[in-house]
Amino acid sequence: MDPSVILGSHSGDTGIAIGNGPSLRQVPVSFLSKFPSFGVNYIHLLPFQPTYYVCVDAPVLTANADAVFDVASASKLAFLSAYHINDAFPALQCLYALPNAVLLERGTFSLPGEKVMSGWTAVYVALKIAFHMGFSTMLLVGVDHTTEWDHFSPDYPLGNPMDSRRYEGQRQHFQIAADAYAGQDRRIVNLSPPSELDKILERGEVQQWA
Repeated sequence: MDPSVILGSHSGDTGIAIGNGPSLRQVPVSFLSKFPSFGVNYIHLLPFQPTYYVCVDAPVLTANADAVFDVASASKLAFLSAYHINDAFPALQCLYALPNAVLLERGTFSLPGEKVMSGWTAVYVALKIAFHMGFSTMLLVGVDHTTEWDHFSPDYPLGNPMDSRRYEGQRQHFQIAADAYAGQDRRIVNLSPPSELDKILERGEVQQWA
């Protein structure tokens, strides 16, 4: 699907970007359903269907194409990395053949100052997609931003531990996203637990938006 079809499609709306940190366990599913939402990576481990699915981690897509297929196919749009590893796998072929798949390359929906396509976290990718969609406010939940590599589900794959480069890289890209939103009188509100991101993003509480 041509990525340009999304431009301005949510002008003025409020949305939710869902991180996969442990604090997501404390967020009611009813709240996640209140606004258009972006679920990332292994969000299928939560009993919730996001409006949009985002995964630009090629190894995740290659190794788990069958596991994420249902959540991707049921999403309004599934934003997937164009740089997948081995399309010879039948499950991966099925995933990329979805009519709602939007393939993301290095320059697709980029923001000024961006250094890494993923921003070291799929939540950043969700934020920049949402920016180009026109969302005026994006709420963050489950974005714990700690050096401990914990997630909301015990079945969540461990992945690589959070090293200083990745930790700092995430914060740099959250700043890039915050600047882009603020430059157009839009905002990102962090409803996740307090962290270093409070120096960058507006703080809020789930109860304020419920």
